[in-house]
Amino acid sequence: MSDNLTNLQRKLIRCFKEVFDELPADVTTANMENTPKWDSMQTWMLVLLLQEQVGVSIGLDQIPKLTSFSAIAEYLNGKMAQK
Repeated sequence: MSDNLTNLQRKLIRCFKEVFDELPADVTTANMENTPKWDSMQTWMLVLLLQEQVGVSIGLDQIPKLTSFSAIAEYLNGKMAQK
């Protein structure tokens, strides 16, 4: 993992570590395929935690697209740029 993480990436990493028991060594590479037990319940828990920690509302229609750390980071960066 790079030392040049953004504030958002740090928050995402903390949220991922809180929701998932097992993660890749580099959390920024986490996705539904390489993260055990990433299911619909874990997705909901992650979305709720992210909304609380990042302060951004996540649309229900977007949730099926949020299947990796990078997809979530990209979505949240876009939402924050709109503020």
